[in-house]
Amino acid sequence: MDEWIKEMKRILADLLQCGFSSVRQETLDRLKEMAGIAARLGLHEAEKNFREIHQALSLERHRVLHGESAVMDRVCELNEYLKLCMRRMDYESACEFYKAANGGRENET
Repeated sequence: MDEWIKEMKRILADLLQCGFSSVRQETLDRLKEMAGIAARLGLHEAEKNFREIHQALSLERHRVLHGESAVMDRVCELNEYLKLCMRRMDYESACEFYKAANGGRENET
């Protein structure tokens, strides 16, 4: 899961570097793919945000005037969610390491 979350964060970084007004079809396809992967991983908030970003950017491609604030809100929300997922995985990894170091016991009291 760690690698998928890193990939999701890379896609967001690429999106921010390219901007929202000139999104390529390849990027849109990748956003849609990440929504599906997030769903399979049980990251439902990430799935929702990837789908909303994909939908908003798909619609923006056909407009003369672009409204980037709604997309930016979703990107920021998704980035924060992915950071929390990474923290959770780090915490769980530390707990597993601690248990292994203590012979499976959680506390030494």
